[in-house]
Amino acid sequence: MTVIILVASLVFGGYLYEPEWFDTTPYHYVSSHEALADCEKAKLGNPHAVCANGELYLKKEEWDDL
Repeated sequence: MTVIILVASLVFGGYLYEPEWFDTTPYHYVSSHEALADCEKAKLGNPHAVCANGELYLKKEEWDDL
């Protein structure tokens, strides 16, 4: 039982210390738009950007380069 609590505490402590280690999402939210056309304009020809339901997302690697 002690081992389970120790491992759980280490994982939780790691998350508190550096939550980015646990981030597996490939896209990050950038902005919301009223219409899909507005979202497409906001992409500005960026091939790594994606519009979904009027929201603009950018691929994680591209977000880190900004």
